[in-house]
Formats: sequence, C-alpha cells, structure tokens
Amino acid sequence: MPEVEKSKLAKLAEETKHRHERLKKTVSSLQESIDFLRLSIKYLLFDLEATKRENAQLRKMLEERSGS
Repeated sequence: MPEVEKSKLAKLAEETKHRHERLKKTVSSLQESIDFLRLSIKYLLFDLEATKRENAQLRKMLEERSGS
C-alpha cells in the first residue's frame, strides 16, 4: 500500500477510535442518567403511595370526628 494511502488510513483509524471512545462515554453517561431517573421514579412512587395512605387515614379520622 502506498505511503499516502497508509497515512490517510491511519488518520481515519485514529479518528474512528476517538469517535468510538466519545460514543462509549456518551452511552455510559446516558445509562447513568437513565439509572438515576429510574431510581428517582421509584422514590416518587413510594412517596405517592405513602401520601395516599396518609390521606386515607386523615379522611377516616375526619369522618370519625364528624360522625361522633
């Protein structure tokens, strides 16, 4: 292979390597963000269920007070 072609190919290979590394970092960062979002959603759902239970208890207490 001629030297000019080798250098072009080497340059393309190096650029591809850098792009691949950046892409891997981006995918990793996105995965971390998705994991954090999933965890946040779980906490929010837990909090929502606790709030619903507390709301039901308070309503029951109010009904018992107004009934007596």
